[in-house]
Amino acid sequence: MKYGDSWTRSRVLSQALRILMMIQSGKYSVSDIMETQGISRKTVYRYLDSFRAAGIGINYSNHIFSLSRDDSIEGDLSKLFLFSPDEAVTLYNAIDVIETNTVIRQKLKDRLMALYGAHVVQEKLIRKESLHSVQDLMLAIANEQQVVLHGYSSPNSATKRDRLVEPFRMGLDNEQVWCYDVDSGKCKTFKVSRIQNVEVTDRSWHFKHMHVGGYTDPFRMISNDGRMFQCRLLLNRRAMELLREEYPLSEQYISQTDTDIWQADIPVSNYVGIGRFVAGLMDHIQIQTPELQQYIREYLKRSLDRM
Repeated sequence: MKYGDSWTRSRVLSQALRILMMIQSGKYSVSDIMETQGISRKTVYRYLDSFRAAGIGINYSNHIFSLSRDDSIEGDLSKLFLFSPDEAVTLYNAIDVIETNTVIRQKLKDRLMALYGAHVVQEKLIRKESLHSVQDLMLAIANEQQVVLHGYSSPNSATKRDRLVEPFRMGLDNEQVWCYDVDSGKCKTFKVSRIQNVEVTDRSWHFKHMHVGGYTDPFRMISNDGRMFQCRLLLNRRAMELLREEYPLSEQYISQTDTDIWQADIPVSNYVGIGRFVAGLMDHIQIQTPELQQYIREYLKRSLDRM
């Protein structure tokens, strides 16, 4: 399958997996897949052709599709999902935090090694310290324990020092952790990649009543105080597809209001993320939130002034 610039890997992968799981569980027509997945007839056939090209058995009879039950057919999934070496390594290490038995985890790892080559995975083994940090943070959250984030590098203050915190929630994709920072007396997010290592102490949480979860919006912008701003957009088909593909978490806020017109009522942490998206698609989007309109005017003016 060849994708245009609008197709991001995450969107293609999640869509492909949903379709595979759907046809694996039963027999469905193209119309069924179109309606359930919200995609066009052409896109359905493009996915199904890609499955076949990757060696996945697809049965077709009386306008009905189903997945072959021949367990010996595994296919070349690398042709289908198009993971880069870095993405393959990320998956390889992420498998370690899956709550399942060791045999299943090892089978998944072996399959990735077979698809991409042992040398690729072994040469780029994900920073194990990050993996261990995530595991330690999850343990501390479950047991309500304080931790020390050793050697945390903060770009804002240009410092690198230890932080005593109470972690209480992992962020999106485990890339950040929400914590109560004991020194500052505030709830903050800390990037896992900036932690040298995590030390789980034997001290229980003392400030549980102060734990206030922030909000990460569909554009991956973070609000530490949990405040949200509601934005409404009207999108044509191109803008709608780009929004769903590039920011999958926005999908739950999109609804079709007319032929080739979709409405998105999206809560955001600030106007930065949504502003960048809208600014690149001005011919395809109508902004119906005055505050966002003003932000876009100022954003475009600043950009022009720097030229």
